[in-house]
Amino acid sequence: MKLPIKKQSVLVIALLSILNYSCTEKEKGTETSTTVETNEIEIPIADDILLGDSTPTEVMLLGSWHFAYYNNDSHKTATEDIVDLSSGQRQKEIKAVVQRLKDFNPTIICIESQNQKRIDSSYNAYLKNEYQLEIDETEQLGFRVGKQLNLKKMHAVDVYGWLRDNYEQYSPLSRLWDNEHYLDTLTANKWNEKYSAWYSQNDAFVHKYTIDQCLRSKTTQTTSKGL
Repeated sequence: MKLPIKKQSVLVIALLSILNYSCTEKEKGTETSTTVETNEIEIPIADDILLGDSTPTEVMLLGSWHFAYYNNDSHKTATEDIVDLSSGQRQKEIKAVVQRLKDFNPTIICIESQNQKRIDSSYNAYLKNEYQLEIDETEQLGFRVGKQLNLKKMHAVDVYGWLRDNYEQYSPLSRLWDNEHYLDTLTANKWNEKYSAWYSQNDAFVHKYTIDQCLRSKTTQTTSKGL
């Protein structure tokens, strides 16, 4: 006899350029065919073979800016553009987002961090009401959702690209970051200008709209319909 398998859903909170609120095709009002029709035969799609009778895990990918404005990335938010997310009104907005995330009912929460030991220490203390949350998206959102759902652990996840990890070991790769020998300066400058404008727009956006609206602004109209 097969034991019932508890359905899993995963919430991933990280600094991303895109916010993708997960919703099923059925929720969008459309049905996805399990076969690809041709003039002669019907070919099963890969999921029919790879997944079989198992239920795929639902994943919500939540992109955010750094609530604490660490300014450790290439874009630096000007002092006058920094929003105090510890204020009463902003905390109400954050709690409203937490409720939305809670409704997704994740069984696993992954947050952007390279230090699992520190996350374990902070989260365990928070569960015991012995820790005050920092103004950080992983704690303000992740810790709160986890505690309300009685989850025992936050999962620290982070990764750099292979080039970032190995450019010092392989000298040709180091030239990718060498301004004197940069491979495609014109293309790099073009995208730097685009991202700089986008980040600046985001800085201004936070002043005008709620936390929920700011997070929604990072998703497409299609993926936000299921929210």
